[in-house]
Amino acid sequence: MRESDGGTGNMDENAEKCNIKVLVSGSPNVGKSTFFNVVTGKTVSVANWPGTTVEKKEALLHYKGESICLTDLPGTYNLFSVSLEEEITLKELLFGDYDAVIVLVDSLSAVKSLYFAVQVLELTPKVVIAFTKFDEAHSKGFHIRTEGISQSLRVPVIPISSITKLGVERLLDETLKVARGQITSNRLELKYPAIEDSIKRIENALSRHEGELKWEKRWVAIKLLEQEKLVSEFVYKRYGEELRLLVEKEIRDYVEKYNRSPREAIISYRYDFVEEIVEKNVMMAKIENPRQRVIEKAFNHPILGPFFATMIYFGIFFVAFTLNTGFPLNFILSSLGKEGWAKVLETYSVSGILSSLFNLLADASRSLFQGRIPDLATSLIADGIIPGVGSVLSFLPLIMISIAFLAILEDSGLGARMAVAYDSVLSKFGLTGKSSFPLLISIGCNVPGVLATRVIEDSSERRALIYSIPFVPCQARLVIMVSIVAALFHSPLIGTLAITIAYLISLLVALLTSKLVSMIGSKGSSEERGLLVEIPPLHKPIWKVIWWHVWDNSKHFIKKAGTIIFALSVIIWLMLSISPNLTVTESPSDSIAFYVSTFFSPIGRLYNLGSEASWKTAFMFLNGFLAKEAFIESIALFTPQATSLTDAVATLGYTQQQALAIIIAANLYVPCLATLATMYSEMKSLKGVSLYILYSTSIAILISFVIYRISIFF
Repeated sequence: MRESDGGTGNMDENAEKCNIKVLVSGSPNVGKSTFFNVVTGKTVSVANWPGTTVEKKEALLHYKGESICLTDLPGTYNLFSVSLEEEITLKELLFGDYDAVIVLVDSLSAVKSLYFAVQVLELTPKVVIAFTKFDEAHSKGFHIRTEGISQSLRVPVIPISSITKLGVERLLDETLKVARGQITSNRLELKYPAIEDSIKRIENALSRHEGELKWEKRWVAIKLLEQEKLVSEFVYKRYGEELRLLVEKEIRDYVEKYNRSPREAIISYRYDFVEEIVEKNVMMAKIENPRQRVIEKAFNHPILGPFFATMIYFGIFFVAFTLNTGFPLNFILSSLGKEGWAKVLETYSVSGILSSLFNLLADASRSLFQGRIPDLATSLIADGIIPGVGSVLSFLPLIMISIAFLAILEDSGLGARMAVAYDSVLSKFGLTGKSSFPLLISIGCNVPGVLATRVIEDSSERRALIYSIPFVPCQARLVIMVSIVAALFHSPLIGTLAITIAYLISLLVALLTSKLVSMIGSKGSSEERGLLVEIPPLHKPIWKVIWWHVWDNSKHFIKKAGTIIFALSVIIWLMLSISPNLTVTESPSDSIAFYVSTFFSPIGRLYNLGSEASWKTAFMFLNGFLAKEAFIESIALFTPQATSLTDAVATLGYTQQQALAIIIAANLYVPCLATLATMYSEMKSLKGVSLYILYSTSIAILISFVIYRISIFF
C-alpha cells in the first residue's frame, strides 16, 4: 500500500521533501492514533507543538509517486479555542500550510464526531471524511450510507477500518485527488435563520477592507458572533474598535430578543443539521438471533460451508436472472419440452418487456420520420439512439436485482460467513472469499459482476477480479455455444463435451488471470493478502439500507457506464448501418463494418477458413462486441432465406473442430461494450481497459488456435 520514510528525523527537514501536506484531525477517541500508525507504519517524528507540552506527530509518506507529509492534529470536539488542544488545531487550520484535511469520524458516535467535521467544512472545502471503526460498527448493527452523507456535505466520505485496513488505500487516493485539485467543492455554508441579518451586517463591515483576510467573510462573521477568542483577537487587531463594537451590539440585541447567545443558537443549528444527516443515513438493527450458533457451525464446516454458500449463490442467481431475462428457467423448460412456456417466460421477463417497448418505440419513430427527414437521420434515431438508450436501461433491472441480493447478504451477516467458506479455494488464485459473489453473478451477466467488485476493499484484489470476470461465460455466450453446437454437432454427447470444454477453459483462464494480475500487483510488496473481515451478528436485513445500496449503485451505473454504453452503441450502429460513402445500407457487405471485418479476416486462415467464411466470422465477432447476442444475429443477416437459426449456422460450413475453436474464442475475446464501459467506470483507467482488450484478444486467438490444432487429430 505504501512505502514509509525510513527515518524518524526532524520533520522540519522532511517537510522540504514534501510536495503534498495533509492534516489529520478528529475528535478524541475517534481512532486517530491507530489510523496514523497504520498509514505511516509507525514511522513518525514526535515533538511538541511550539511553546506547549502537547505532543506533535508528523510523518513522511511515499504513496503513488507522491511525498506526503502527514500531521496529526490534537483531538478536539470544537473549533473553539478554550483548551490548548483546540487552540493548536484551530491555529493550524487557520494559518497552516496544507493541501488537504482528513477528518476522522467515529462510526459508533456519528453525531458528536460529525459535528467537528461540519465545523472544519465551514472553514475549508479541502476535506476528506473517513468513518472509522466501520466494520466494528456493522458488527454492532450500525448501517451507514456514506454515499448519502457525501452528497449532503459535498466532499468524499470513505468508510475505513484501521485494524483491517478496510478503505485506507481508497482514503489516500481521494485525499490525493483533493490535494491535486481533481476533486473540488465549495465551502459548506449552513443557514442560521435568526442570525442571518447579523451575519450580513458584519460581512458588510468586513468588506470595507478587502484582502485583509484569507478566510471567507461569512465564516469570520460567524466566528465573531460565537466570540471565538483566537479569530476575534486576530480580526479586531486589523479592523479596529468599530468592528468590535458592531459585533458586541449584534450579540446584545440577539440576547435581549431570544434570551440566549448567538453561540448557543449556532451550536443548536449545527447539531440540527448533523442530526438530520445522521437520521437519513444511519440505521441501527436489532441483533437477536437464537439460530446463530447453528448457522455459524454450518458455514465454518470445511465441506458444508462451501456447499451451503454455493446453494445460496445459485438460488440468488436463479431468481435474479429468471426475473430479468427468463434464463436459466427458460433452458430448463425447453429441455423438458415446454417450448411454449419458455417463450412466454422470455417474452414477459423484465428485459423482454423492455426490449418489446423499445422495439415499438423504434418502429413508431421510423414510421413518424420516414420521408420527413433524411434517411440517415431516421436510421440514427430508430436504429442508433433508441436502441442505445434501450441497451443502457435493459441492464438496469438486472443490476438493481443483483445489488439488492448482494446488499441483503452483506447486511444480514451471511455475506461475511460465505466469504470465509470460499476463502481457502479462491486464495490459491490471488483472491479472497469476498470475490465469490461477483464471480458467480457473472455467469448470468458480466456487468453486475464487475459492479459487485465494490465489496472488495483491497485495490489489487479488486483489479485482479475486474480483469478476470469478463472471462466468465455469461448467458449470451451460452446462447452462442448452444446455437453453434446444435447446428454442427449431431451427437448430443460430443456437443455437450464441446460446451463443457469451452466452459472449463474460460473459468480456468479467469482464475489464472486473477493469479497473474495479483502477482504483478503485489510485486515488490512484503504485505500478504488475506481475508480480514469482521463477522457481524446475523440479523434481519433492513430494507432502507438495502435501498441505499441499490439506489447508489444504480445511479452510479447510469451516470458513468450508461453514458459510455450509449455513445458506443451509436458508434457501432454507424459501422453496421452506414456505407463508406455515408449512405444508409441494410446489407452487411456494404457497411463500414464489412471493410473492418475484411481487415481481420486473415485471422480465419489460422483455422483453415475460406475467404468468405473468414470475413463473415470476423463480422460476427465485431458485431458481438456491441452485445454477445448480436453474434448469432449476424448469422441471420447473412442468410435471410434460412428457415431457422440452426439452418443459418449450418450454411457457414464450419467443421466441428472449427466450431469448437470459434465458441472458445467467443468466450474469451473482448467482452461486450457494456462490460468494457463498466470496467472503465470502475477502474478509471483507459490504459487498463486497453491492455485488457489486447490481452483478452491475444488469449482468445492463442488458446482457440491451440485447441483447434489439437482437435483435428481426433
